Amino acid sequence: MVGKGRRMALGFVVGALATALLGSATARADRLTLGSPSLGSLTPLDFGTLACSSTDTCTAYQDPGSAGQRARWTSPVNGLITSWSMRVDDSANSDQTGADARFQLRVIRVDSDTAYFVAKRSAGSLTPRFFSPGIYTMPAAVPIAPGEQIALGGVPNAEMPIFLAATSAPSVRITSSDNPGDGQVGVAFNTTNFGLLGINATVTYCRVPDVKGKKLKKAKKLVRAADCDPAPKRKGEAKKRKKRKRIRRQDPAPGSTALPGTDVKLVYKR
Repeated sequence: MVGKGRRMALGFVVGALATALLGSATARADRLTLGSPSLGSLTPLDFGTLACSSTDTCTAYQDPGSAGQRARWTSPVNGLITSWSMRVDDSANSDQTGADARFQLRVIRVDSDTAYFVAKRSAGSLTPRFFSPGIYTMPAAVPIAPGEQIALGGVPNAEMPIFLAATSAPSVRITSSDNPGDGQVGVAFNTTNFGLLGINATVTYCRVPDVKGKKLKKAKKLVRAADCDPAPKRKGEAKKRKKRKRIRRQDPAPGSTALPGTDVKLVYKR
């Protein structure tokens, strides 16, 4: 039989362990997925896919103006793309395993006329050659802002990973020439009907907590738990002891989103 003292000690240890596990579970950035949600369930095309020309690179993206795709492909937060995945096919109609099949993740902002876009940022390197079908995941470190969406760049002759979808599904757009570099405007009139681009991306971000009125020590802990960095700044002295080291202002504002590791200014009085 366990004595009262041992039961209390055991309860304390279990409680402390639960608290530690809960704390560790929340001490990370939030995450969301942009793009095709289930790459493994996509159906291969039964007709020819869109491809880059034999002489030019190209960019393909999901048309955000059809079948409600804007919310699926467009980021609602300031964040960082930390990885992205691509479904690779190998068939008579669509093949991403050839020697010319090299790809690059891009971030773009699509105009209200969805044929026009601005290329914002690109991953630093091309994918390796894919020798067999499957789902491949690549690391990344590409910032993305609200209203921007993911896209796929390809080298000359690369066939884009486009898959069949329901008849009411959207189309994929692809540039035909003058593929834009980062910071330039691009045009993608060419489309394929009923297609889904076979990529998605993981975005991590810090959602800034509300720490106004909290003690500095607690505020710093909450900011770190959200995967931002606290940046305390003392300004003056509090007249009352209970007001000391309590956060008076913070920047960015509570509820806003930021890249992981972003400084959150915490203004307090000593």
